[in-house]
Amino acid sequence: MRQQLIGMISNWRNLIFLLAYSATLSVAQDILGCGGFLKSHADIDFTKVHVRLYTKAGSLKDQTECAPNSGYYFLPLYDKGEYTLRVDPPRGWSFDPTEVTLNVDGVTDDCSQGKDINFTFKGFGITGRVISLGTNSGPKGVTISLYADSDKHVPIRSTVTAEGGIFYFTPIQPGKYMLVASHSIWIIKKSKVEVIVQEGNTELADGSLVISGYDNGFAEKCETKPIAKDFESEKSLCHVTSDNSGRFIFPSLSPGDYKLVPHYAGAQTKFDVQPPELSFKVGHNSMILAQDFKVTGFTVGGLVRTSTNGDPLPGAKIFLSQKEIAVTDKNGKYVLDNMKAGQYTLRAESANVQFSEKTVKISPTSPELPVFVPSAYKVSGKVTLSAKGTLHFRKLSVQNTAATFYKELNTDEKTGEYSVYLAPDKYQLSVIVSTEEKTKGLQFYPLQQMIDVTSQSITDVNFLQLKATLTGTVNCLPRTDCSQASVTLKILDGVTIKTMQAKDGQYQFTDVLPGHYEILIDNDVFCWENPSYRISITSERAEVPAFKQTGFSITFISSHDTAVEYFEPNNTKLITLPLSKGSTRHCVPKSGAYTFVPKGCHVYEKSSYIWDTSNLSPILLHSTEHTHRGNIICTTAQNNLKVKIEDASDSVTIGPLKPIRKDNEYKYEFEFKAKTENMYTITPLSDILLFNPPSLKIFGVNDCHNDIASFVGDLGKVRK
Repeated sequence: MRQQLIGMISNWRNLIFLLAYSATLSVAQDILGCGGFLKSHADIDFTKVHVRLYTKAGSLKDQTECAPNSGYYFLPLYDKGEYTLRVDPPRGWSFDPTEVTLNVDGVTDDCSQGKDINFTFKGFGITGRVISLGTNSGPKGVTISLYADSDKHVPIRSTVTAEGGIFYFTPIQPGKYMLVASHSIWIIKKSKVEVIVQEGNTELADGSLVISGYDNGFAEKCETKPIAKDFESEKSLCHVTSDNSGRFIFPSLSPGDYKLVPHYAGAQTKFDVQPPELSFKVGHNSMILAQDFKVTGFTVGGLVRTSTNGDPLPGAKIFLSQKEIAVTDKNGKYVLDNMKAGQYTLRAESANVQFSEKTVKISPTSPELPVFVPSAYKVSGKVTLSAKGTLHFRKLSVQNTAATFYKELNTDEKTGEYSVYLAPDKYQLSVIVSTEEKTKGLQFYPLQQMIDVTSQSITDVNFLQLKATLTGTVNCLPRTDCSQASVTLKILDGVTIKTMQAKDGQYQFTDVLPGHYEILIDNDVFCWENPSYRISITSERAEVPAFKQTGFSITFISSHDTAVEYFEPNNTKLITLPLSKGSTRHCVPKSGAYTFVPKGCHVYEKSSYIWDTSNLSPILLHSTEHTHRGNIICTTAQNNLKVKIEDASDSVTIGPLKPIRKDNEYKYEFEFKAKTENMYTITPLSDILLFNPPSLKIFGVNDCHNDIASFVGDLGKVRK
């Protein structure tokens, strides 16, 4: 129905045109002019189309709009000559023809003969632009295919973008279409867009079709994370790997400025490439770098360790053909740059160790350098004589345990010091003493020393012929005089050599032979942070760490296990101190008077004991009277149950007792103080209960007792 209706409207327009044209001829027979119709199968606004008449020179002679309903136009001509009649529609509208050349002579041409010069509407246009990512322009050479909505497999037509990425399709009939952008190499981020053509030109919005990047080499992908830790600071966008011929490609680069950094790193090798970096700019097209990268050498690395399986050795100097070229880092690694393939002598140097020189072949295919490990380690010490002014020149012998190595060393005659480099092994060192010297009593300590050379230098392998002086200090708490405490020197795990009293917080032992000792300080009166120290005498003078007082020592002598409570001076916190039977030593941190209150089941001679830090006497806790407990079991609750406790001199009645119910029984507990070895008669009392046993005789024990007597009570029967 729509097609028929359009056809009818079109015929009606032709009819109007014929009528109008006939009227024109009849009214103005002698006026020359050119006229005709705009013809269209679609409903368009004819008033938007202008028809212009140009002279042969290209000057505009006249122009007119087309009739809104019929598309009719007419341009009068007052002069004969050559003209161009041109249709000027809105942008994107397509007509055929777009212009007609006329030679108006008044007789033979179409205008003179009154013939219609018609322009047929072919369709609207689609215009757009393919842009590069991040820009408002794009490349030429991108293929744009136009598909109808009804068939998205075969394109209606195709075109290629011009400079700036611009393209257009015309004529296009109204309808729904799909535009697809493609390129054989470039990566297109947005390649498809749907377009609806209605009345007028359809212009795509920028960003509808976007190219994400251009290539400049050969590769399938571009990794986007750094390839090595030393490249993290560069914040690289991505990286690719060159092929066997050295060619590479970054397949997708957006327009912009870039820096290219070559890098190769194997397990130990890295190629030196020039230039070290190359800056370039990507526009709207693929590019090939004008400058090549050239390999000028290669870099190899090595490692130095303290031993075969030891730690890395930092700060070691590396010599290549007798020339220092590198120093190991904190990880023991070193790098040789810009190397050429060949054979070299390689050597390492470091303090207190020695290395053997190595001959190495260096090439890119065998890049790993051998790990450097010291061949010998420095062993040093000193031989000291006690006689003043004596030259210290002596000889030492060094022998390994397998007896395959022996060497004699000379000490420095002024200092007695010596040093030697020894390969890893176990060795015995001793000072050489002649038979005559031994007869005169010359002896060095120790007689010999065993050392194990493994992965580091060994120092202070010393030998002494002297009598040392041993000093130390005693540090007291403020406002306390502990400076005269007794200090004892004894051989470690052996006999006591000497005990002396410190003076003004200082003590000194003289004429001490080399050896291992223990120094102790008296702790009967004061408490110390460390009451003893172990020390080795290996030099002419030795100092013991200071004895630091931490408090005052108090001794308790108790006849039984018990506890006491007390407060420190100027402190409200109650402290409970458990005491074992016998002697217990305890430290209090402050000077002053302390009051100790015994707690527990024992009865002592005093309810409290006062002790002062100025009084060194122990506290004696002696008890001969202790708490004894018993119980009565009944099946019923009683309100007036009592117990009578009798001894030879006294009688005490306890009660009424309170029951504790457990299951179906009632338990009545009682307690009393009993003196050791005293006999007591315990008799339960009740008006209605009979007890089994009626009473018990017990002897007081020398401790507290929780079950000294037990009774069972039953209701009695009344007989008349």
